[in-house]
Amino acid sequence: MTDEEELKKQIKSAWGYMEDTLGGFGFDPDSPACTEFDVSLSSPSVIGNALKKGLKPNILSKSRRFPAIVLLPFQASHKGLPSASTVTTGASGKVQACIAMVPTLHSACINPFSVTDTILRASIISNFPVFFAEPDIMEPLVPGSLIEVSFDYKHNWWSSGMIKEVINARPLELPEWSSGIPGVTELFNNWPAVSGGITMLGRYLPGVFPNLASVPMASGERSASLSAFIEKMKASGHFDDFTDASLIGAAVNAQQESGLISNNTGDAWYPGRQLRGIVTTKPGKSSDNEWCAFGYWQLSVCSDDGAGYIYAQQNGIDINDKTTLLTEITKPDNQFRHVAAATRALGLHKYPDTVQGAAEAAGQWAHRFEVCKDCKPTEREYNERYGEAGSMAKSFFSK
Repeated sequence: MTDEEELKKQIKSAWGYMEDTLGGFGFDPDSPACTEFDVSLSSPSVIGNALKKGLKPNILSKSRRFPAIVLLPFQASHKGLPSASTVTTGASGKVQACIAMVPTLHSACINPFSVTDTILRASIISNFPVFFAEPDIMEPLVPGSLIEVSFDYKHNWWSSGMIKEVINARPLELPEWSSGIPGVTELFNNWPAVSGGITMLGRYLPGVFPNLASVPMASGERSASLSAFIEKMKASGHFDDFTDASLIGAAVNAQQESGLISNNTGDAWYPGRQLRGIVTTKPGKSSDNEWCAFGYWQLSVCSDDGAGYIYAQQNGIDINDKTTLLTEITKPDNQFRHVAAATRALGLHKYPDTVQGAAEAAGQWAHRFEVCKDCKPTEREYNERYGEAGSMAKSFFSK
């Protein structure tokens, strides 16, 4: 049998099996190839199961290409690949990639489409091979898409192989669990005509091609110390009704978030966030990345309740005009004006001028305005900012 005939046979087998079981996207959840117990405690049973299904040790010798079912599509940074010259990328410098299951090779594994536990399913999916695309013009992919892959990528440092072709991008149905992935249902229900460019799930929504061109970083300022930053806030005129304790709390949070650098960046974009990240260079770095948060207090533009997005809305800045947005949101006075109003509305401006007051101001600023990870009362970030503000307040109020 020739390679071409073997490939056609595998494609027919894989896609036919999908159609005959659960409407064209997966496998029968009541008939997994082996159980979790088999995999975790009894490797011989897995091997036996595989042999009963007709798998042979030399299966890779029969064909260099295999039909595969997409489990999780995503994008990978081009600069992260071990041999960048072998991959064609889009304007963003990123390549299409996915974790996929090859039915003819992985039939002895637990079927992730049948797993209902979210954590277990994610763990299982993470153990399947990763493939990235050769061309940068492909159809969008979703869980259940049928693709053709190869395992002949010689630089096997980052992935297992390459996506050679999209056989059927849109399955007849989506796995129920995939509806929790932002954008996947909209994409499935409004399947687009292919118009080129990177269109993997997470960077694509119907009718929207986000601007991923690099934006030059705006100039910025850095305060030499917390005391200097507090004086800068006072001089702006936007914090006239803030107590010193509240200003200490604000300054400590700015130091934790940005190092007191007005044009600092943070919160790299990842799938699941709104398509609003700005590709630019972080101060002090030489390469670009896609960032969601900017400024002294890391105002986020990638969520509807993010302070950066609200800033753009209130000031009539088109969220897609990323050059203007980056320029305006990194200006110190614009940040002071917006943050003073936002935190004043939260009641964070009138903490008593005591050591305790400053500590509480810093903790509550982190909890209620920054809404950062581990920033709830008694959590790590809350405690660190609480303690830092208290230490500064001791010297500040002893003058």
